[in-house]
Amino acid sequence: MVKCTAGKRQVLILVQILFKAVNVYNGFVIRGKNHKTVSKAVGIPVAKLAAKVLVGRRLEELLAPYWPYPSHGGAAEDLSEFMRRTGRAPTAWPTRSSVKEVVLPFSRFRGADALLGPEMRSTGEVMSFGDSFPEAFAKAQIAAGNPLPTSGTALVSLADVDKRAGASLVAQLHDLGFGILATQGTARTLRAMGIPVDVVAKVGEGRPDCVDVIEQGTVNLVINTPSSTAAHKGTQMDEVPVPAAAPQRGGWLPRHTPRSSGYRIRVAALQHHVPYVTTLVGLRMAVTAIRWMRSGNFSARRLGE
Repeated sequence: MVKCTAGKRQVLILVQILFKAVNVYNGFVIRGKNHKTVSKAVGIPVAKLAAKVLVGRRLEELLAPYWPYPSHGGAAEDLSEFMRRTGRAPTAWPTRSSVKEVVLPFSRFRGADALLGPEMRSTGEVMSFGDSFPEAFAKAQIAAGNPLPTSGTALVSLADVDKRAGASLVAQLHDLGFGILATQGTARTLRAMGIPVDVVAKVGEGRPDCVDVIEQGTVNLVINTPSSTAAHKGTQMDEVPVPAAAPQRGGWLPRHTPRSSGYRIRVAALQHHVPYVTTLVGLRMAVTAIRWMRSGNFSARRLGE
């Protein structure tokens, strides 16, 4: 991120450079941070207007075709009068909820883990709109290739630090009619909260195990949160590795690289196209969206509306 100055105005821009070894492999791309998302959400080409302002065009003149904004309900004072009175341009607020979601390529790479780290791994983005946030989020998951189920069975394996907060969210899934499968430690926490749960073995601790139930098609949603250290580093190495005698199922596993039970679960979910959640924030949004999908209808509008 660098700061550029044009006259008396300053703007932050994002510079992306692709490196190969120590040499610049490709040129660099400069683009405004998230301006495309904001422009689509509010219906105003923010970057285009900003560029015209930098070369001397008056903001009042540029905003006139978009005034009054839809968020003002069509009843607003004259734009010139508003800007003279307040000394600023009116803020355009979105009239609908919108969600921008990344498209991740994990399913295209054999043995890749679905954990996110500091690296930029997305190969595309989708954006969805809805009359509410749950609707927009549900649409975004469908567009990104990770559609949420509205019924069935959820396989749950939570890190110790996530068990208390995650249990209340799993309870909401149970209230929505989902069956719950969980590994031993997670099941103990869920049962302590009065949530009915069936126990399934981790990989290497008996059969059928977590990968078995995913391969058999009995799981409709996978909820697996890694340890906080593993999530922070973007690696599975800090999770407890599976026993050395465990069969290498659930993805290609290099012998020199120990992998955890959580890794096996996530890779199996990718291979069998089972929707998955790897964070508590994502689980909270997923539960909200599933509840909405069970009671609401998707709205649709024509392009350009």
